[in-house]
Amino acid sequence: MYFYAEPEKKTYFFYPSKTANPYSFDKTTVPFGQIVLDFMEIDPTEILDLLEKHSPDKQIMSVNQSYFQIRDILINRYGNVVVSLMLESLWNKRPYTSSDNKHYIDLTRAKEKLCKMRLLRYEIAQFCAKGCNYNWLEDTFINYLSPAFQDIHVQISYGDGELRQLYESFDIASVLSFDLMNIQYYHIQIKQCQNCWKFFIPKNRSDEIYCDRIYKNGKTCKQIGYFEKEKNDPFKKLFTSARKTQYARIGYNKHIENYRDKHYKPWLKAAQEAKVKFEANNDVDGFRKWIKDNKNAF
Repeated sequence: MYFYAEPEKKTYFFYPSKTANPYSFDKTTVPFGQIVLDFMEIDPTEILDLLEKHSPDKQIMSVNQSYFQIRDILINRYGNVVVSLMLESLWNKRPYTSSDNKHYIDLTRAKEKLCKMRLLRYEIAQFCAKGCNYNWLEDTFINYLSPAFQDIHVQISYGDGELRQLYESFDIASVLSFDLMNIQYYHIQIKQCQNCWKFFIPKNRSDEIYCDRIYKNGKTCKQIGYFEKEKNDPFKKLFTSARKTQYARIGYNKHIENYRDKHYKPWLKAAQEAKVKFEANNDVDGFRKWIKDNKNAF
């Protein structure tokens, strides 16, 4: 697979074939950090189960129709780039040849590689959970898959008046190490969703705690996470209800100059401080009384 990177946009552009043109429209756009996140979404055991199910002799699978059926199943479920790289990492082939008859999968070796990928998922999860801020990459990749950048080839490509470094790799470990180094170098924040507990990259605010994955009934964690948490948090529920009431008053009092600054903002600050105080004492009734007593105090 070919790809190039645009550091200014913190984005990769991937191409599925050797005929790839880095200035064509046939490309997949992937932000820095997304390769790591997508890798952690895929269960390598599922790949092995599919390979064994579609392999007649349970030992060797040629890159044939069955292989591409498996590839399509996984791509429909998880997306293109990481699935392609994981499957290409399982091929036994002469490097950088285009003849499919030299490509096959030895299921015994594939099982060993997929086992290492499963362990690597755990290590990367630890890396992300600890803030992506420790010197861990080299030993991990040597131990679990291959030395970092062992299987990335670089060439220069020219087009549209620009020179680009075009990378070629058939090795998921190499591309993962490349992405992890970009995560560190460009200080890309990876957080763990407080609803589904999967990792994500905040899109709008650094203090986001919910991701944009579909969680339930067609709604994302971000859409329902707060309300799911609120059900078990009476302080949050009381605060949200009171805040909505106070915010609605801004519309009712448009005739009062600077109503938001003079009344709503002072109330909001006081309510936030009161919530922290009553939460510390686990005094729900006290907070409910404070809201009632202070609804017109500002």
